[in-house]
Amino acid sequence: MECAKGILEIMNPGGVHYDGEVAYACPVCGDAKRVYRRIVLGDVSGVLPCSYACRCEIEAEELSRRWEAARRAAELKRRAFRGSGVAEEFMKLTLDELDGGLREAAELVLKEYRSGYGVTLSCGSDQGRRIFSCAVTNVICEAGVAVSYVCVQAFLRAIKLTYNDPDGGESESSLLRDRLNASVLIVDGLGTCKSSPWSLGILDELVSGARRAGMALVATTPLESRELEQWLYDSCLGGVYDRLLQRSPFASVGTNNYEKAERVRSVARLIGA
Repeated sequence: MECAKGILEIMNPGGVHYDGEVAYACPVCGDAKRVYRRIVLGDVSGVLPCSYACRCEIEAEELSRRWEAARRAAELKRRAFRGSGVAEEFMKLTLDELDGGLREAAELVLKEYRSGYGVTLSCGSDQGRRIFSCAVTNVICEAGVAVSYVCVQAFLRAIKLTYNDPDGGESESSLLRDRLNASVLIVDGLGTCKSSPWSLGILDELVSGARRAGMALVATTPLESRELEQWLYDSCLGGVYDRLLQRSPFASVGTNNYEKAERVRSVARLIGA
């Protein structure tokens, strides 16, 4: 009785009358364990729940939490992949899509990203790198953490478009700030386009910005370590490779031929059609 009394005295000090204690069965699940206190407030009478929830209330709260988590994850994915050109099917990938080496690298990232650590992953399969990057993005978003996914070629094209429309709203600096507004940055495809002082300057802004913000940084490349270092080298900048590897050590993995597997699936779909 004391907990109900305490609550009601805060709500209406001195104006509460009590009419005993009654246990009611839940009209939904029939659980009779929940206890209610019968109260009278002036001419109005009712009951106030005063103990643990019945089964259906517990299940309803859990369902509500799951719905909210799913809504939050969907919104985080929408923001993570904005402007990347990634197909919707990639926004549903899980770690189950990854083979041994990529799976181990992904699990390492998921173990360490909350501490600000990532990985610079070398993988010879374009499809394998994309699946790895998207699966990691999805899992982190589903954990309720904000991610920015950057496809190098798509991002550089988006930057160039801002130069042709200076009054269009977005600018080079706003696109960079937007991608750095997260806890994790995933840069997919280093070394997949021609290196130039301009493109390296943009990528240096991304890497340096992520380091200043304490973001975990995950990068993928088809190049080996020495090749990537050469691709990232520019005499006017310098240090991009070192900044990248500060908290994202280089790892090279072998993988299945994802491209061949995709061709097989495509043929199977055509035959099935």
